[in-house]
Amino acid sequence: KQSPLGTNSNVLLLRTNSLTAFTPKGHLKLITENASGYNMILARQIDNYVLIRPKLTGDRRTNTGGAGEWGYGLTIYESSNGYIEKPYIRDMWGDGLYIGKAWGTPSNDVPTNITVIEPNIKGCRRNGIALTSWDNVRIVRPVVSNVGDYDDIKGTWPKAAIDVEPEFAEGSP
Repeated sequence: KQSPLGTNSNVLLLRTNSLTAFTPKGHLKLITENASGYNMILARQIDNYVLIRPKLTGDRRTNTGGAGEWGYGLTIYESSNGYIEKPYIRDMWGDGLYIGKAWGTPSNDVPTNITVIEPNIKGCRRNGIALTSWDNVRIVRPVVSNVGDYDDIKGTWPKAAIDVEPEFAEGSP
């Protein structure tokens, strides 16, 4: 069953006018899921947020679901004025960093004025960074490696370090 935010599973939800900072030893590690989708950290329908040094490890090596590609590390859906500094993202079932609309969202709202500084992303099954719809998004000095078929685990297409795949409101041409 999907949550009211239109996603299967969320670990940490960011809030409007918030600052979330991980300590140097702070780390979110996903317990093995049997799910095709999750968001370890989600920004959706919020404004003015800051996220500092999130360290995330997904379940790419241990997921038992076998299908799907929507296990995301850091997910930025319809939101504005977000600043993310030095996210460290490993082993996602899907994309490490996803910026865009939730698939099939009927509104034309997109992530706006988002800055991501020095993301370090490795070992994602689908894409390191996926960009689907946005307005004024900056990604500064990204490092993305080992995406797709890696470590004896079969990836899912498009298996790109950075994937740009335009998405629009449901019912739009």
